Amino acid sequence: MSKKLRDVVTRMPPEEVPKHLRGLAQKVRQLLVSIGSSISRSNERDAVTNLAKRTAAELEQLASFYPSSIEGVAWCTRNLFEVNLVLRYVLLDPKHVNEWMGQAAGDEKEITEGLLSLTGDESRPEVRVLRNRLSQIDEICKRHGIEPSHPFRIADLARDVGRTDDYKALYKLFSKYVHPSSYVINMPDEDRRGDETLNIFLMHATSYSGDTYGRLDDWFKGQRPPH
Repeated sequence: MSKKLRDVVTRMPPEEVPKHLRGLAQKVRQLLVSIGSSISRSNERDAVTNLAKRTAAELEQLASFYPSSIEGVAWCTRNLFEVNLVLRYVLLDPKHVNEWMGQAAGDEKEITEGLLSLTGDESRPEVRVLRNRLSQIDEICKRHGIEPSHPFRIADLARDVGRTDDYKALYKLFSKYVHPSSYVINMPDEDRRGDETLNIFLMHATSYSGDTYGRLDDWFKGQRPPH
């Protein structure tokens, strides 16, 4: 599959779109099974397979939203775009794998510290559990050779993988639909749920997920030992 983003959507009746999206999700899951049964566990394998799982989950969610919720369609499209950017970045350089995986640890530490700040009482039993979890996160990171890190800025990520034009074109559009913007709240449903906008989101969602699948498949073929 070509690594260039392109329109991979063929015109089909709207009632067939959810089935098509679920078929794409199943195709990604089948590839995941092949990867899991053939490639030994590593940080890199975990990173790419987790991104693949998320792609399949977003496609399933997109199928449930289409065509009734344009906000849901926009949300899934944005997520598929971001997953595609992360995969591109991770595959650029092996050191990017640990940078990406370290964000999960950094996120969990921030969540745990936030929960601690909300408890307010050091004598409560859950405080001890949360502090123990912080220690466990550090131990897990050390064992896997990663450092807790902060999330990517999507604009920087898009720049690093050469997708700045996509970012500039899409993010203003996404922001109007995935946030409680004045447009979403005040415009009549029939005005903000136009078929043209819905189809633009669908086109890009399937394009990014198709590109993600192609990169995962290429990565898998490169990892398999020769017969």
